[in-house]
Amino acid sequence: MATKEGDIKICMLGSSAVGKTCLVHRFIERDNYNHNKKPEATVGASVATFNYIDTYNNEYKYMIWDTAGQERFSSLMPMYYREASIVFIVYDVTNKESWEQAKYWYNELYNYPVDAIVVFLGNKYELTDDLVVDINEIEDYCNAHEKKHYFCSAAENINIEDILSYISRELSEPSSIDSFLSSRLQFKDTTDLSKDRYHCYNPIRFCC
Repeated sequence: MATKEGDIKICMLGSSAVGKTCLVHRFIERDNYNHNKKPEATVGASVATFNYIDTYNNEYKYMIWDTAGQERFSSLMPMYYREASIVFIVYDVTNKESWEQAKYWYNELYNYPVDAIVVFLGNKYELTDDLVVDINEIEDYCNAHEKKHYFCSAAENINIEDILSYISRELSEPSSIDSFLSSRLQFKDTTDLSKDRYHCYNPIRFCC
């Protein structure tokens, strides 16, 4: 088994209550995740680690940062997505405003020197009867910006494996590996995660 050395940094962006934390738990726990139907707001940010093994038996070590979606924390976000190799921009398919916020975060990324794989995630896709976003608009936007998009569900485990498979394939491209190694030289992480899977930079309650 080949292992990609070092922790590959993922940052979750998106407005409040779109399901970022639930997706973090689903990525980590996979089939063992028990969806929490009583969401609480994330405060500040937290970081966790997990491993992923692709179909070629390559193992990837991910460090995933979950960030608060409340507006009062927006000024802090650059310190979390700086030097990320992957950025997931999450929105809620039952909340049209969250899609507008996702586009805002995409624009904000390029106010800073961010060289990352950016993926849009439309969460809560199990609630298809309540879907309010314009699928054609989203498809056109992502195609115009040449960004990958997935409809997904933390609650029902929809497209989770496909998302992890996609980012791992992208990281296997030589240009992506070069960018990742460059970011590792710049990102000095002193966090010791050897004992705990979760580390919080502020008091946090994991939530949807």
